[in-house]
Amino acid sequence: MMDKSETVLHEFKSLVCDLCGLALASKEEFAEFSRTVRSELDDVAGLTDKLAQEEAAQEAFMNELVAKAERMLEIEEKIQGLVQSQNFGFKIITAQEEERRRVSREIHDGPAQAMANVIFLAEVCEKLIEIDTARAKQELFELRQQVRSCLAETRKIIFDLRPMVLDDLGLIPTVKKIADNLKERTEMQIGVKLSGLQGQQLDSRIEVSLFRIIQESLNNVEKHAEASEAQVLIDFQHDCVTATVKDNGKGFDPGKKYQDSESFGLLGMRERVSLLQGELNIDSHIGAGTEITVKIPLVVTNEAQCLIK
Repeated sequence: MMDKSETVLHEFKSLVCDLCGLALASKEEFAEFSRTVRSELDDVAGLTDKLAQEEAAQEAFMNELVAKAERMLEIEEKIQGLVQSQNFGFKIITAQEEERRRVSREIHDGPAQAMANVIFLAEVCEKLIEIDTARAKQELFELRQQVRSCLAETRKIIFDLRPMVLDDLGLIPTVKKIADNLKERTEMQIGVKLSGLQGQQLDSRIEVSLFRIIQESLNNVEKHAEASEAQVLIDFQHDCVTATVKDNGKGFDPGKKYQDSESFGLLGMRERVSLLQGELNIDSHIGAGTEITVKIPLVVTNEAQCLIK
C-alpha cells in the first residue's frame, strides 16, 4: 500500500501528463487553426490580387471605350464639317446661278432695252433730219437721254459686280459710295465713321473682303431690317481692322437665320472671315436691331492668301 506522498506524486504525474496531453492537443488545434487561417489569408490575398487585376482590366477597358467615343465624336464633327462644306458648295453654285440670272435680267431689262430704243430713235432721226429739223432735234434730245440712262444702268451693273472705285480709290470711298446709293434709294439715314490709323494701306484682298461683308450687311439692312438708320464704323489699328454695321431695324434670331436655307449671305460672310483668319460676331435680337462686327488681322498667312486670291 502506497503512502500519501506516493499517491500525491502519482496524481501530480498524472496531472502533468494530462496537462501535457492538453497542451499537445491545443498545439495541434492551434497549428490546424493557424494553417486554416494562413490558407484563408492566402485565398484572400489571391482574391485581392485578382480583384486588383480585374479593376485594372476594367479601367483599361473604360479608357479604351472613352478614347473610342472621343474618336467617334471627332469623326462625327468631321462628317458634319464635310456635310456643311458640301451644302455650302451647293449654295455657292445656287447663288452663282441666281446672280447670273439677276445680271442677265438687269441687262435685258435695262441696257439691252435702252440700246434697242436708241437704235429706233436713231432711225427716226435719220428720217426727220431732212424734213423736220425741229422734230429731229427733239428726237436727238430723247436719244441723248436714252444713252445717259443706258450708261447709268450699265455702270450700276458694273458697280454691283466689281466697283472700279475700289481698285482706284480704295475701301473708304467705295463704302461711302454704296452708303450714298442706299440713302438715295431708300431715304434711310446712313453714316460712315472712321477711327484709328485712317491713312493705313490695306492689302487688296482684305479690302475686297471687307467691302463685300459691308455691302452684304447693308443689302440685308435694305431688304430685311425695315430700319430707318444704319451706321458703318471702321477702325484701323496696327495689327487689325474692325468694321461694324449696325441698324435700328426689327432684328432677327442669328442661330435660326444661320441655319435657314436662305442665309447664304451670312454663310458667305463667315467663309470670307474664316479665310482671313478673322472674327465675326452677329448680335441681333427681335425688335432691337442688328450689329455685325468683323475683325480682320492685318497679317494673313500664305495659305489664306492663296485661298482668297
